[in-house]
Formats: sequence, structure tokens, C-alpha cells
Amino acid sequence: MRFVHSARRLRALSLTLLAFTAAFGTATAAQAAVTISDKPTSNMNCSGGVCTPTAKKAVLNVGDLATMLATGDVKVVSNSQSVDMKFAAPLSWTRTSRLTLDSYRSIVFQQPVSVTGIGALTITTNDGGSGGDFSFENEGHIQFWDLRSSLITNGTGFTLVFNIKQLAHAVISDPAGNYALAKPYNASKDGIYAAPPVGGVVGIVEGLGNAISNLSVNNSSDSGTAGLFDTNQGAIRDLGVTKVNISSAGGLYSAVGGLLANNFGSVVQCFATGKVRVGDIGEIGGLVGANIGGGLVSKSFASIEVAAGANAYSGGLVGENEGQVDRSYASGTVTGGRFAGGLVGSISQTSGIITLSHASGAVSGNGNVGGLIGVAGLLGALASIDQSFATGDVSGTGNVGGLAGWVPGANSVADSYATGAVSGTDGSVAGGLIGESGGFITENYSAGSVTAGGGSTIGGFIGNDIGHALSADYWDLDTSGISDPAQGAGNVPNDPGIKGLSDTKLKSELPKGFDPKIWGQKRNINNGYPYLLANPPKK
Repeated sequence: MRFVHSARRLRALSLTLLAFTAAFGTATAAQAAVTISDKPTSNMNCSGGVCTPTAKKAVLNVGDLATMLATGDVKVVSNSQSVDMKFAAPLSWTRTSRLTLDSYRSIVFQQPVSVTGIGALTITTNDGGSGGDFSFENEGHIQFWDLRSSLITNGTGFTLVFNIKQLAHAVISDPAGNYALAKPYNASKDGIYAAPPVGGVVGIVEGLGNAISNLSVNNSSDSGTAGLFDTNQGAIRDLGVTKVNISSAGGLYSAVGGLLANNFGSVVQCFATGKVRVGDIGEIGGLVGANIGGGLVSKSFASIEVAAGANAYSGGLVGENEGQVDRSYASGTVTGGRFAGGLVGSISQTSGIITLSHASGAVSGNGNVGGLIGVAGLLGALASIDQSFATGDVSGTGNVGGLAGWVPGANSVADSYATGAVSGTDGSVAGGLIGESGGFITENYSAGSVTAGGGSTIGGFIGNDIGHALSADYWDLDTSGISDPAQGAGNVPNDPGIKGLSDTKLKSELPKGFDPKIWGQKRNINNGYPYLLANPPKK
């Protein structure tokens, strides 16, 4: 539906992302770190307003830190031996003091940090290290009580805002400016917006782990967009929208997302909950409507009810992806759409990548329906799905698969799996992993039941194989309900590259050809089935 865009930029984004996300996992689980907690200070040297670790594991008592901030500026440092920093206890201060958090690599906020006076906060990551960032977990967020306070992250200063109206006005005045949401905001008193209240972002919008709740947008115009933001060409990060109610009448270029309609930039560590709806046609996603022009959605999630018209591109996280979706997930139901997926509706027009992501919501549609993605590679696009999985049940007409409905052309699916039940109507093409494929399908498995109505083409792993480019692919002979070892593909008996395994066998050891550097297997993880080491299932 879109006709843009730069494959060169997408490749550059991919290379940057590999370095960025590689460190993210180590930052949150780092053993060598400065931890700010309610435990006694240990292995920290605090002198002249600067606190530095003296060992790999160091603790700074939050009360001691608050006492120092009551008398002046404080700088907390992590160094090459204690590389990361973690907030494990709440902190607040009222003085005008500046707290500087200077980390060798990453900073994780697991508890609130509150600047309750006209204070200041500076956050610096990668001061000596690389690949780090700051992030928010559990109850972690940062809030400012006074807009005159100062926030600087990695050398960039931000203008603080309290609400949607202030943010919208600031973006109109200077789209390239950098803005931060100072505290959580309840938008119920705003009423119903007739269009996205915030227009085109070119700079940075930093949420600081805060959320905007109860946002309502109902765009009744033809081809109308809907979401908190209309367009992003910069960066939106660390921002949540919860209990949203977003809808559009739909149209040829209508984009609807819980957070954002059209993304050309980056959306990182964002989340959405609530409901989104679109009429007969449009691009609708739980978080982002259309991720286009090489856009990036990373480390984000949506738990949203997505309801789409018959011809929509509908996805639990992203409606249409022409960029990269990485380390993200969706858990809401997706109902309706010609191209419907638990995570992404379609990759189309140019190129798109899905890596280290998953979906768990039930999906139903009326054309090409998959637990992760409806169509991987529509209209000549180059699509890649890697180290991802889907666990939700899938039902619909046309091409129906546990992971993907349709994988045309030279597109690829590698090191991925599906465990949800697949159900097609009369005349459907249904497979445990993929409905129909002409792509390169390597090192995957499916374990869900596969059924369809009369006149359908049904396979334990793939419904209709029109490419024969399969290797090290498997399906569960017992749980699928397709026990004939010749019926891995519905249209090619004994299709080379696909093999049926008993449930016991699939749970006893990694299938032949599965890379143990990518795949793991333990009795108490993933119900005993193989799982992805870099993308494990949630417990």
C-alpha cells in the first residue's frame, strides 16, 4: 500500500540494531553493576559529591544518596569493572541539586526516581563502553514535578511537558525539538480527539517510562489516521499508552495504531494496551499502524484488541511493516483483515524484517492469516523472519498458518516455531507453520493441531508448498492430528526437507539440523519443546 523507500537505510538500521540489542540483554541481567538500593552502601567510594565503585558488585544506599542530594550535586559512576547501573529502590529529592548518573554501559530503572523540586537529572550511558542504553523495568520511571527542572540524556537537553496539549503545541512550534513527558497523564478529561492530537515528530519524544492513559481518538474522515501521534520521523521511546480507544473509518491510506499511525523513524521501548479499530481498509496495529520507510520498532509490546475491516492489514503490534521489528511482542487478539497476523499484518512493497519477536494472541481473518504474520513478502517485497515464534490459535479463510499465512517468492523463515491450533474454512490452505509458501524455510517446527473444511489443502507443517526450498523443518505427528508422515505438505507427498516427529521425540532432543547455539531444550521450558536461546518463552 506504500511506495517508498530505501533498502540501504534498512540494512544500516539492521547493523546498528545488532549492536544496540546485543547489549540490552546483558544490561538488564548484568552481574557487574552499581546497584542503588535500600541495602547498606558497600564497595563504593563517595568523596566530593562523586561516588565510584571499588569492586565489580557495588551498592549505594538510596538513603545515603538522598542525604547527599539534600546538600548539593551528586555524581554516581559505574566503571570498567562495574559496567552497569541499576535503580532497585525509589529515590526522590526536593532541592535544586543535579543528580548525574554516568554509566560505563547501561542504566536500568526498576523503581521510581522523582525530582520533586526544581532539580536536575543527567543520564549518560556508554561512557567508555558501547552498545548500552537506559531502560525501564517493573515499577521504574522518572518524573518531574516542576517544568523548570532540567533533563539531559547523553548530551541532549529536553523540554519537559505534563500533558498531551503541551506536547502537541511544542511539536507544532518545533517538530525537531526534544521533549520529555514529565509524569504519567490521564487523558480521560481530554474527551475524544477527531485526529491524532500530536502531529509530525522529527526530534525525540522521551517518555521516561511514563504512560498516557485513557486516550480516545475517533477519526471519521476518509483515509483518516488515528493514534496519539500522526507521524514519526525521529525517535519515540520509553513511552506507554494504556487503556486507549482508537478508531478510524478507514480508507486506502488510513493508518491506525495505539501509539502511532505512521513510523518512518524509531520506536523503542514503548507499549500500548486497550482497543484499536479500523473500517473496511487500512493499516492497523496495536502499537503502530504502518512501519514504513525503513522504520524501526524495537523492544516494544502491545496488549491490545485489534478489530479490522475485511480488506485491512491488521497486526497485534504493527499493521504493515516495511522496516524492522525486533525484540518485540504482541499478546492481544486480532480479528479481521485480509492480511492478519498476531504481530504483523504484512510485509509488503519493499522489504521488511522480523527478528527475535513473538505473538501469543488469537488471530482470525479472511485472506492470509498467521499467528505471527499474515503475509511475509507481498507485491515483490523481500521479507525475513528470524528467531521468532507464535503461540496463539489461528483461524480463517484462504491461507492459514500457525506462524505465517503466506510466504511468497524468495522470502525466508528461519529458526522459528508455532504451537497454536490452526483452523481453516472450506477450501482453505492450512499448515502448522505456514499456509502457503514459495520461500526459503529453514530450521523451524510446528506443534499445533491443523484442521480445515472440505476441499482444503492441509499439511502438518505447510499447507501448499510451491517453492520446495525447505530444510530441517519438522511437525509434531501427535499434536497436529496429522499422523501421516507423508503429509508434511498438503500438496506434495513426502516433501523433501520436512519430517514428522512424535511428540516424545520432539521433546527429547533437538531435531537434526537445529543449531545448538540458537536452540535450547529443557523439560521445564516451553513445555519441553525446543526454544530459542535469544528469544525464550515467558514463564
